[in-house]
Amino acid sequence: MAENGASELWGIDLSTEQIKTAESILHDLNPKLICAAMEEDTVAPKGYFDIVYSIFALGWTSDLPQTLNLIYSYLKEGGSFVFSWEHPFFTNLRTCENQVVVETSYQNEEPWVIESFKGENVPEGIIAKKYKNEAFDYSDRYYSLYKANKVPTTLIIKARK
Repeated sequence: MAENGASELWGIDLSTEQIKTAESILHDLNPKLICAAMEEDTVAPKGYFDIVYSIFALGWTSDLPQTLNLIYSYLKEGGSFVFSWEHPFFTNLRTCENQVVVETSYQNEEPWVIESFKGENVPEGIIAKKYKNEAFDYSDRYYSLYKANKVPTTLIIKARK
């Protein structure tokens, strides 16, 4: 963000460990980091930000309407909210016998257990460039390069105030 002209960097995270990590990585940028739940009103200024990002976090809020109202309040008029989450179809897919198959209905909203949740690191955005012509070894892990090479893993939405 700094390389693209950002003059300030703010962040909110519930995890003190994530805040510590962000402080160590971003220390040269003098970030303003707040340890709080995203649904809590904080000292973050209202009507101030050009862009608010939520990277795989929005789905973990305990109060979605409150969180979205706060995000809206943080944005300047014309500001953008960009968020990512796991692609909704991705949760219905499983790897089985060297294939990616639709295992459950997209309409099913019941809880489920994923035995092989931990997987290989899936470098979003890098796969198309770096691994374009490579075949990946079969993996039955929930997150795997094999599966990510066949179906989209992420949904990204941008909204403007």
